[in-house]
Amino acid sequence: MDWIDLVTLVLVAWTMLYFAYDIYHCVSEMLAMDQQEESSLDEGAARASEPLPPLILPCFPYEAEPGRASSETVLCAICLEELRQGELCSEVPVCQHVFHRDCLGMWTRSNGSCPLCRTKIVLGSYRYKAAFADDMV
Repeated sequence: MDWIDLVTLVLVAWTMLYFAYDIYHCVSEMLAMDQQEESSLDEGAARASEPLPPLILPCFPYEAEPGRASSETVLCAICLEELRQGELCSEVPVCQHVFHRDCLGMWTRSNGSCPLCRTKIVLGSYRYKAAFADDMV
């Protein structure tokens, strides 16, 4: 075996070792990133499974808007049932969407956003600070 064959063999072996190390390094980094993502998802799921504190939202009897045709029904987007005249309803303070009082109460125990537009529900909105405890969800 002459000198050139030996140098070629060493270079090929070194190149193969370099690529093997590079592949190992990339795979180990990807696995570490996956583990970090999984742990952050687990933490987020644990936080999401904790119930939110009950929101204090005023309730009021539903009244159809004047001039609305009697054939036009307004549905609660949570239970998909019609809002009827005189039923107790609650309103999301920020976006002013209206739902059945009990439906919105259940929704806000597990979600912090409006069921329709996903606007974050802000606690202690200035418009509702004077509401009485009997009128709360």
